[in-house]
Amino acid sequence: MFGAAAALISSSSSRLISRNILSKPSSSPFSHPRFSVRSMADSAFRKVQIQRDDTTFDAYVVGKEDAPGIVVLQEWWGVDFEIKNHAVKISQLGSGFKALIPDLYRGKVGLDAAEAQHLMEGLDWQGAVKDIRASVNWLKANGSKKAGVTGFCMGGALSIASSVLVPEVDAVVAFYGVPSSALADPAQAKAPVQAHFGELDNIVGFSDVTAAKALEEKLKASGTPYEVHVYPGNAHAFMNRSPEGINRRKGMGMADEDEAAVQLAWSRFESWMVRFLSSNVILACLKDNSEILGGFQQSGLWVCQRNDSSLCFSLPSYKLKMAIEIKGIRVTLLLLLLLSPVVFSGPNDGLFRIGLKKKKLDQINRVAGNIDFKEGKLSKDLLRKYNLGDSEIVALKNYMDAQYFGEIGVGTPPQTFTVVFDTGSSNLWVPSSKCYFSVACYFHSKYKSSHSSTYCKNGTSADIHYGTGSISGFFSQDTVKVGDLVVNNQDFIEATKEPGITFLAAKFDGIFGLGFQEISVGGAVPVWYNMVNQGLVKEPVFSFWLNRNIKDEEGGELVFGGVDSNHYKGEHTHVPVTQKGYWQFDMGDVLVGGETTGFCSGGCAAIADSGTSMLAGPTTIITQINHAIGAAGVISQECKTMVSEYGKTLLEMLVSETQPQKVCSQAGFCTFDGTRGVSARIENVADESSGKSSDGVHDAMCTACEMAVIWMENQLRRNRTEEQILDYVNDLCERLPSPNGESVVDCHGLSSMPSVSFTIGGKVFDLAPEEYVLKVGEGAVAQCLSGFTALDVSPPRGPLWILGDVFMGRYHTVFDYEKLTVGFAEAA
Repeated sequence: MFGAAAALISSSSSRLISRNILSKPSSSPFSHPRFSVRSMADSAFRKVQIQRDDTTFDAYVVGKEDAPGIVVLQEWWGVDFEIKNHAVKISQLGSGFKALIPDLYRGKVGLDAAEAQHLMEGLDWQGAVKDIRASVNWLKANGSKKAGVTGFCMGGALSIASSVLVPEVDAVVAFYGVPSSALADPAQAKAPVQAHFGELDNIVGFSDVTAAKALEEKLKASGTPYEVHVYPGNAHAFMNRSPEGINRRKGMGMADEDEAAVQLAWSRFESWMVRFLSSNVILACLKDNSEILGGFQQSGLWVCQRNDSSLCFSLPSYKLKMAIEIKGIRVTLLLLLLLSPVVFSGPNDGLFRIGLKKKKLDQINRVAGNIDFKEGKLSKDLLRKYNLGDSEIVALKNYMDAQYFGEIGVGTPPQTFTVVFDTGSSNLWVPSSKCYFSVACYFHSKYKSSHSSTYCKNGTSADIHYGTGSISGFFSQDTVKVGDLVVNNQDFIEATKEPGITFLAAKFDGIFGLGFQEISVGGAVPVWYNMVNQGLVKEPVFSFWLNRNIKDEEGGELVFGGVDSNHYKGEHTHVPVTQKGYWQFDMGDVLVGGETTGFCSGGCAAIADSGTSMLAGPTTIITQINHAIGAAGVISQECKTMVSEYGKTLLEMLVSETQPQKVCSQAGFCTFDGTRGVSARIENVADESSGKSSDGVHDAMCTACEMAVIWMENQLRRNRTEEQILDYVNDLCERLPSPNGESVVDCHGLSSMPSVSFTIGGKVFDLAPEEYVLKVGEGAVAQCLSGFTALDVSPPRGPLWILGDVFMGRYHTVFDYEKLTVGFAEAA
């Protein structure tokens, strides 16, 4: 099964090893006396026998009896000095683990590459998985409440396979190895997986960077927590740092030595296993600045000094109030109070509430928004944010009009930041104290890692792109306090660059993403995932109540762990998430004044996005809505030209029963792709490769034609005359949104405007004019904006709607992470 990988491993860096062994033993890197070194830690192990099916195999155990268990899987060499060194190291991490090495080769050890390759090629891989399952169950039957699996090279591939095939596994950390598709599909992983790879690893398809990226995509699809780390400048087996292991790697042509990468990998390993194998663990700081780990278990409280398992102790429940001495430092009830919020804080209903602040839209922010989103970039930026254009990275939208914020704390003690809670992105980022050259950073709170006792260095660079620049920085890890909840070991971005005026004028410091990990930059685990994984919330549900009363200073509440019945009326209508990443679902027809717009009657996609103020949808419908509410925008010359020169022709084609979706292609403005019209422009390949682009005229004419046909068809169903239809369509052309997406309405005309309704889950959700019109400014200079902006997304992803605060303010919104649904009910 892994024959190809075995051949590649044997040729790691030097692709001559296998050939040299067979034809030129004297010149082989392994022609020197074969390794006979045995681990200095052998005496630390006790040998046990484990039964599975009708066979028994040996295993080697080290560590505390009642500690969380970790099955440690061998490299292709077998149970040799290096895997035993790894097991001893693992047993000493954090508050201690019980490490168990199953002997998959049944006593055989490869002392050179040829023997190791022979042993791996002869391995019964399905049988090895059974050995792993038996080992996990042995640990749980012998004092370990939870058990994880880790492995290196061959063992790394098997450990990932165990996340799919061994239901008893609670967490997995894999080093430089992925399973073959015949053995296991990581997209079906059920246990959390962390994986580590070297950037210079050249074992193609098994542990190179391409394999790492493919694994990451598979793990995204699984829906289970995951991390994939690639270490620059490191090759295969970079974790092998014993003197013998270093010599062996050098003999295989891998001379890289990066102790910092090794320590970082072990730190990540520890954080991952502590997170999923321990119960409600947190970091705390003692008076002498030494760090401790602590947590609650059924038997009581356990505490230990970090990285020193000799200073661990546990307290039974009835002794929790006793004082304990650690290095002469008295840890009393204060420590218990420090730890207890992780488990016991919060109201009696088990919900955790985050008060939201609200700001009014103002002219300054509008001007700033127009500077950043001039020349028609708003729709393009929304396309990029939702990964609908050519951008491969989730892009920040225009947060200039964001109205709802909340406070969080990062670090110990907490450093306070105001953030937008955004269901349309997944990363947490705040300004960094290392942000020196962006003016925006000087107007907002900045995170200082040196002031936090729980800070852990990561350093991986991160870029989140948006329309006119990008948020740049690097990942760090620390505790994050959200209301009464304390999330441990949270990866977040320290922003060191915030270009443009958007974040300079913003009233918030950073963004708190509540989307799925699939769209998380760098694959970082979102804060919400860690709330669930660390057992901090009663239910994997959060909900938004946005207060739209402009006279009320209270902005609303974000509730983690469930819903507050005081926030809504009646029952929620729940719809399934159709595409993980965003909270995306299927939506039906859009009605204006109770009448169909005719565009989404066959279905559209929609995204519930708390970080967007407006309602964004297809230009075709937005224009009809703006016409109905009297919104004035910039005249589209292409649209008016289409109506004046070709309107009658298009109308005649519709009357003659030409299929509507083929009208524009038959008229020569578009080509037909089997489902709809697309631009008839034929691009020159050389121009495309050189970066040249079309002037967009043909695209615009195709789009204008398609919009005109939909509008005409809608009017024909109402038995309007030709003159009435052409006048109506021409009028709609004048209502097309302005290039930056805004359309202005008469503040005094709200009473005459129609309702706009959305069909979700078979139920109609109405918006009144007072709910979809946004007021900007006060008094004589006040303006009213249409809450609708244009966003055109082609099939199969579109047509697409973004339901932002305009909609979520009217309807209480529930996000169910476990059932993968979004629910709406009338807000109280």
